[in-house]
Amino acid sequence: MKTSSATKMGTCTMRVSGEGNTMQIDLQTQRERAIWLAALLETDGRITLWGDRKRQTKSGNPRYISAYLSFSSDHKSVVEFAAQMFGTGRVRSYVGGTPRKPRWRWETSKPSEISIVLEMVSPFLTWKRPQATLAMEFANERLRRGRYARYSQHEYELVQQMDSLRESQRRDEL
Repeated sequence: MKTSSATKMGTCTMRVSGEGNTMQIDLQTQRERAIWLAALLETDGRITLWGDRKRQTKSGNPRYISAYLSFSSDHKSVVEFAAQMFGTGRVRSYVGGTPRKPRWRWETSKPSEISIVLEMVSPFLTWKRPQATLAMEFANERLRRGRYARYSQHEYELVQQMDSLRESQRRDEL
């Protein structure tokens, strides 16, 4: 598979070709880029808040909370192109799926990056909009209060809301 990626005067262009197929994506506007990135997060992405259940405070709350965004693909060029458009996060490779084969993942857990990305794509999310709202609220709270500030009761409640949302979506899928 051959891949080329070019950015020219505000236009993002990606070409992926292999096995007789060629795909070209020309994203002219910021809105088009945001819609494309939202589609990636909707289909192959993860937006979550995670509270460490193994280590808890005396009151039973998680000692550590993190927001996390990621999406993965079999196509390294797609992940690198999206990372370039997001302008944040990191790209990692791993082996996964069936059969076991190389995959690539874009990810971030930094509140400042989560806030930027979700601000850009949230208007275009449908299925994952509730998760995005909770994760963005958490990230903005962390930015406002400071990285090393104790977690507020509101932040613990956001994790509980994310857990409840995840459980209700699992039940809906069955």
